[in-house]
Amino acid sequence: DRYSTLWEGFFKQLFVHWPSLNDKNKNIPIILINNKKTYPNDRILHVNTIDDKSWSDNMLKALDLVKTDYVLILLDDYFLTYFDEARLFEIYQHMTTHNVPYVHLFDPSRVHAAQEVENIPGLFHIKKHSPWRTSLQVCFWKKEALKHLLKPGESAWDFEQFGTLRSEGMMGDFLLVKENIPFFYLNVAQVGYISDHAINQAKKMGIDVSQALPLQRDHEIRLFLTRTTPTFLYRKVYLPLHDFALSTFNALCKIGKPS
Repeated sequence: DRYSTLWEGFFKQLFVHWPSLNDKNKNIPIILINNKKTYPNDRILHVNTIDDKSWSDNMLKALDLVKTDYVLILLDDYFLTYFDEARLFEIYQHMTTHNVPYVHLFDPSRVHAAQEVENIPGLFHIKKHSPWRTSLQVCFWKKEALKHLLKPGESAWDFEQFGTLRSEGMMGDFLLVKENIPFFYLNVAQVGYISDHAINQAKKMGIDVSQALPLQRDHEIRLFLTRTTPTFLYRKVYLPLHDFALSTFNALCKIGKPS
């Protein structure tokens, strides 16, 4: 319920940009993971997580109730500004016919792409050791693959980091949309805080979020310590050491092979 003050704006933008959810696609379940609060709309199914242990525990509980094989994850601080339903359906069809566990649908700058997928322009393979391989920007998951990677006790940020590492041992293609991206949105909150920019952009949508969350400008030092520093250490210290160890191991394996 931490972001419940954003639900009104989130669902307003969801139904504005994906109107078929209220008519021809009424069969698509929309599941909101909540604690005690609910959102008053008959299209929304609630997963009550009163015993709130962690983001990953809540997600595992929700996935046990999901009846579909694939899930599209939209965090509740993502206010849609654009959506291409035909493009999303094209990607979904490729996932189901090729047993794809994951597709990253937004912000291709975060992950490293390899070769393009044959017959699907703009869809690329994600490099095996790419950072943010399990990014929670808008993403499509095969339900069982997501359940396999989730670890109880982890936050969403933990999952993006350590789920990425766990994913390196999985079978199946992790994919990235680089062109004809089906979603664009305003990321309203950053680690529980809201910026003046987000407030102004939401206002243009007719949504007032000025009182929704603590203001980023009042907590800049805290944000630096809790978000920027760990991300810097992960990217600049951990990943280089990880890559060095991996390349060294591969080189030693080649030396040990008989000619």
